Amino acid sequence: MAEIFSGYTNTGIVASDDRAEDTILYSLTKGDFKFNASANLKGSASGGGVMLAYQLRQDIEVSAGYAKTETMWYNKSSSDVYMLGARYTKDSFLLSGLVQQGTIYDADFDAVDAFASYDFGQNKVSVSYNYLSADDKRHLLDVNFIAFEYGRYIGDLALYTGYKVALSKDTSASGGTNADEFMLGARYSF
Repeated sequence: MAEIFSGYTNTGIVASDDRAEDTILYSLTKGDFKFNASANLKGSASGGGVMLAYQLRQDIEVSAGYAKTETMWYNKSSSDVYMLGARYTKDSFLLSGLVQQGTIYDADFDAVDAFASYDFGQNKVSVSYNYLSADDKRHLLDVNFIAFEYGRYIGDLALYTGYKVALSKDTSASGGTNADEFMLGARYSF
């Protein structure tokens, strides 16, 4: 998987971040239902989450979930998030969306993550929109950008590039700044 910018709205909530370290995931599928439970055992942040998904049709899935994190960074704070999602797949095309609401670092937030991708051969192109608005006083948590990404998969090697276009109050660039970002990389799976 070479997508870096999609799913960015979960970065501050360790229990719902699919890129978090020290996470254990349990997944169970029964018929059209899928259940996931996760626990994060990191020393500075611990938490967990649950998700239930239902396959409405072969090409449509809906889901709901909840995650909670307790952090020990700077000062102790907690984050929780309620999530509703949907996914549509047709051949090599995928369209998904996630709506979230909760608290992050004791600030209330609303978030949207939309993603579309198309696979052709060993290639994938994708576009994603990430939005998170929190009521923190300095607006350092706000995310608002569109990203365009391309990945080339050759066996265990993924080569990828992406461009993130920062919109309005986006502060997701390094140092909490509003800036477009270009990314180029490679990932090898052992």
